[in-house]
Parts: sequence; structure tokens; C-alpha cells
Amino acid sequence: MINKEDYTVLINKNIVKKNDIRIKFRGKIDSLRASFLISEIQISDLNEKILSSYLNECSNYMIKLTKSEASNTIPKDLELFSLDEETIHKISYNPKKYMGINHLFNINSSMPKTVIILNKLRTEIRELEILCIDVIDYLDSKNENKETYKHIQKNLNRLSSAVYVLMCLYASNKKSIEEIDFNS
Repeated sequence: MINKEDYTVLINKNIVKKNDIRIKFRGKIDSLRASFLISEIQISDLNEKILSSYLNECSNYMIKLTKSEASNTIPKDLELFSLDEETIHKISYNPKKYMGINHLFNINSSMPKTVIILNKLRTEIRELEILCIDVIDYLDSKNENKETYKHIQKNLNRLSSAVYVLMCLYASNKKSIEEIDFNS
């Protein structure tokens, strides 16, 4: 006997079980957005208004990704903090050049709270990106269209890079993207 409570609508009238990997992905997107909101409050409590606004921008971008996934439409390329995805990628791969610090391989509790909060967000973005790859593999095995998820996965990768840029920014005692040296 089919239990209606075990099923939900995926897109339009496409009904799937609630444990479908795409529904799990939606739940994880919701969870990540909640983490952005909590982090924004924590950062605001630390009186870091600029960083709080950066997190708000990230959170708003998560809404766009959510809508893209729910409507099966390709999301726009990531642009945050007035930086395009290529610039974000470039900075995240060379923080020494742009912010004067080495990569943050040894994150620990003696670092600024801002960096610790951002690191938690970055790890959650990575978890969602990995789940997105699982969705792509699932759709591939079913010969279903995976283009939306491929674009979401790319944007999650860049979102992780953007949060890493913020981590490096605050680890280097800078407080604004405008303090990054783009002329090096």
C-alpha cells in the first residue's frame, strides 16, 4: 500500500519519494541558507557590519540557487561583493598575492571568531557541492537532464571560494573587499 506521506512534488506534477536524492539536496540547500542566516546574526553580534552584509549577499545568492533548482533553470554565474567568479577564483587560489597571507590550512580556535564562523559555512557549502555531484551522477544514470545541477555545482564551488576569500580577508585583519590589493 502506498503511503501518500512518503511522496512529494519535485517539479510541476512530477511526484517522487521524499528520500529522492533531489529532495535531499533541497533540504541541504535549506539547511545551508539557515546557516548563512545564523552566521549573519553571529557576525552582526560581533559588530562586523561589512562582513554581515557580505553574508547577506551570499544568503540572497542561495535563494537564487534554490529557485533555479526548484524550477530546473540554469542559474546566473556567481557574482558577489562586486567580484565576478573568475576574480573570486583567482583570489582564493593566491591569498598571499592579494592579501599577504598564506592559505589557511591550520584553522584553529585562536583565530578570529569571524574566520571560525566563515570556515563552518565553507565546509557546509562543500558538503552541498558533493551532494550536488551525487545528484548529477544519479541523473546521469537515469539519462535525465543534469545541466541545471552542473551549473549549480559550479556556482557552489565558487561560493565556497568566495567564503574562503572572506576567511582570508579577516585572517589578514582586513575588513573589506576594497582592501584587497588587485595590483600585485
